[in-house]
Amino acid sequence: MTRNEAVVALVNEWSATFLDKNADYGSSYLLTGQTLALWFPEGIVIDSPLKMIFVGLLARMLDKLMRASNLVLRGKKEQVVDEKAYVTMGDLGNYGFMTAELLKNGVEK
Repeated sequence: MTRNEAVVALVNEWSATFLDKNADYGSSYLLTGQTLALWFPEGIVIDSPLKMIFVGLLARMLDKLMRASNLVLRGKKEQVVDEKAYVTMGDLGNYGFMTAELLKNGVEK
């Protein structure tokens, strides 16, 4: 396989992964920003490491909620077959634990 063929194969593989995940997540990468804009129309001031990490965790949690909603409430069949809806909700729980730990203990310097 030539280098160009290897690159094309890699792009095709990642394109398929993107399409499968996007089908499950429902373009949550776009909707997360729109959701935060609705919640905070005046914007969010990220003036500390804690807030920066918190927003990142919140975005991940919103992504997981969108995926579970697509699979359960909209009745879509998951395209990423090794990530069932219950796994997504377990991930959401883990992000919740991470957030709780962050809020309890702060950010190490």
